[in-house]
Amino acid sequence: MATTAGATPWPPTPWPEAPPVVSSGRSRTPRGTGGRSCPRPGPADHPDPAPDPSAAVRLWHPARATPAERDLWRDRIADLRLHQPFRQAYREHYRAPESGHSTAMFQGHLVRIEAVLGLAVRQGWNIDDDILALPLDGFTAWLGIAGSLYPGAAGWAEVGEVTLRRADGSPQALAEMDAVRLSEFLRSVDLLISAGSFAWCDDTHAHGPESRRQLNRLYAQPLGRTAQLRRAALRRILADHLTSGRMELDDRHLRLDGHDIHLATGRVTRSGDPVEITLPTGRQAVPLPFLPYDEALLERVLRTVAHLMEREGSAAPS
Repeated sequence: MATTAGATPWPPTPWPEAPPVVSSGRSRTPRGTGGRSCPRPGPADHPDPAPDPSAAVRLWHPARATPAERDLWRDRIADLRLHQPFRQAYREHYRAPESGHSTAMFQGHLVRIEAVLGLAVRQGWNIDDDILALPLDGFTAWLGIAGSLYPGAAGWAEVGEVTLRRADGSPQALAEMDAVRLSEFLRSVDLLISAGSFAWCDDTHAHGPESRRQLNRLYAQPLGRTAQLRRAALRRILADHLTSGRMELDDRHLRLDGHDIHLATGRVTRSGDPVEITLPTGRQAVPLPFLPYDEALLERVLRTVAHLMEREGSAAPS
């Protein structure tokens, strides 16, 4: 578990409470001191950090780490096959490129209005003059959707800007927010948008030229953070097959024997045409290799890989 010392802990909801620093070479969650994580190449060749007894201890968050630190922890978790008690090293993290009170980092993403509204209500968002509003501690977030929003609304729409305002209505600069608090808020927005996009991508909603056109446009969009982390996990899990050339991992797909598996949806195509994959369940299900974190879609992609390899007479990932 990663913890950092020497700074005021951010309120832990939904980020878990920081535990005491544990002196264990096989601790399941990264930790650190002085505001930085302390990666170790191995259990014995680097001592555990020894923070000052008076220092505050907080959980390490990927939003505060460098890309090299994040990669090191993910490699270590994969190498040692550690199951973290919550999603930490593979947690989505966000940093808005803008410093003002709004960001366009999600602008242009395509969503189904009914899917977004269904989840948004459960997360505490309200409809305010065709804009989604989320009251938070000390400020309100506004999420623009290019469509008419009302209970029962349906159809495709594009996402607009995310704007933050303080309780008194004045702009809340993104650059002034705590890095973890901002990251966790933007994560909730991204998960809302992702659910509103890809929860709709099944065959029951893919009939007709308009639906096909919108789905093709949706699949061509850049991967969100969640799918990027899924790609990072697959790169480690399937390292041997990727090295051998049997599989290829590009920006959006895992390619295997002429099949393309979309990393954001698990949808399988061959030469652009959908491929029906019926995966065995229960006792008939193919055993999964080690997963660095639990996620239903990551499991589905790996079960699909195993199914396709078994069909071709190859050994499944282990």
